[in-house]
Amino acid sequence: MVVVTGRNAGIPELREAMRERIDLEVVTVEGLPGADKAKESAQGYAMIGDGIAGGVFRDVVDHMRIGDACGTVADYIIHPEALGLRDRIRDLYGRLVAKPKFCNNL
Repeated sequence: MVVVTGRNAGIPELREAMRERIDLEVVTVEGLPGADKAKESAQGYAMIGDGIAGGVFRDVVDHMRIGDACGTVADYIIHPEALGLRDRIRDLYGRLVAKPKFCNNL
């Protein structure tokens, strides 16, 4: 099953194109109750925060293996001219985060 969320989830043509290309069910989810004025991304982060805290979205967070996440988005910078930026970001992450979780393979 593929769950489509966000503002583009309401486009029937997008969902149908996905159904045609993959052999999985494509479903959408409604926004959080009472959060009709919040951006979809903010609602997604609220769901993840709830799941991390052991709330109703705990199973979703567990399934996504968010607890296994490590490092920073900068770890995937490979362009030679940007390696200094990657290293500075990793250094800041290590110094500023209370319990940094570096990836072993990087």
